[in-house]
Amino acid sequence: PVQLAKLNELETRLKDIAMVLHGDRTISRRSEPTPPSLSSRLGSVAWGGWDTAQGPTGTHRETYRLVSEQFPPLLKQLRELVETDLVEFENGLEAMGAPWTPGRIPVWKAE
Repeated sequence: PVQLAKLNELETRLKDIAMVLHGDRTISRRSEPTPPSLSSRLGSVAWGGWDTAQGPTGTHRETYRLVSEQFPPLLKQLRELVETDLVEFENGLEAMGAPWTPGRIPVWKAE
């Protein structure tokens, strides 16, 4: 039960990160307004300069500035989740003798 609660918490945090990166697809599928995601903001900058020889517009620069401010803390959260919390969770599974799960590197113990 403790590991299941921890797994749910990790999954929720990962979904929160994905929502900031990609937006709330549940709401947008219902044609409701949603704030722009980081990937949509960055995509608009990339596409905006695709077919032009001109430099980036003021809007492109401002959009990039917003993304460059919002992405580093998000990346920090993701690193902590993957490099610390997930490793800790997997070590707990290993200590419990849990069977192998996809994505988890097994520990081989010769008998």
